[in-house]
Amino acid sequence: MIHRVGRTLRSLWGSMAFSLTLTYGLLAVVTTLVLLAFVYLQTVGVLHRQIYSQNTTRALYLANEFEQGGQQAVIDAINHALDDHMEVVQQIFLYLDADGNKLAGNLDESPDLPGPDLPVSEVLTSPDGTKIHGRVQSIVLPDASVVIVGRGLDDMYAIRELIGRASLAAVLVALILVACGTYVFRKELELRVTTIRRTAA
Repeated sequence: MIHRVGRTLRSLWGSMAFSLTLTYGLLAVVTTLVLLAFVYLQTVGVLHRQIYSQNTTRALYLANEFEQGGQQAVIDAINHALDDHMEVVQQIFLYLDADGNKLAGNLDESPDLPGPDLPVSEVLTSPDGTKIHGRVQSIVLPDASVVIVGRGLDDMYAIRELIGRASLAAVLVALILVACGTYVFRKELELRVTTIRRTAA
């Protein structure tokens, strides 16, 4: 009788421990990953929309400057923007005439763009030889000259890296909590089984 009760309790302990531990662990890890994925996608999405909005605003501003004062007004506006050291992020400007000659900007050459008025990510070369990864947008002016505006993505990559590290830390914490919960659960269940055995004896 005692052996039969013991076998039954051991079998019950094994199945309960396995199923509850597995369920709790998967639930904790999956929930953590879902929340982190949601935060990551929302943050990156906001950053991309912000960059696109900034590029569009700058392109439209330069188009308006062209309407007011022609090519020289665009050149002056770009030079003034590049001389503004208050900007935290790397600004990208390039102004080309109808023949593709550079009139102003901090790029040596035009990046490969799929077409006007389309945002695209490119690796660009600045006059000082540094490589900057940026998102740029082009607009064609009435005289067939082209304005390319954009900004560097270093700050966005830094935020993505920070989120990645936070995600890894959160997953590790979740796993530690699962391990601790499993240990406490096993100890509690062992105590219950021991009590039942003593009562049955």
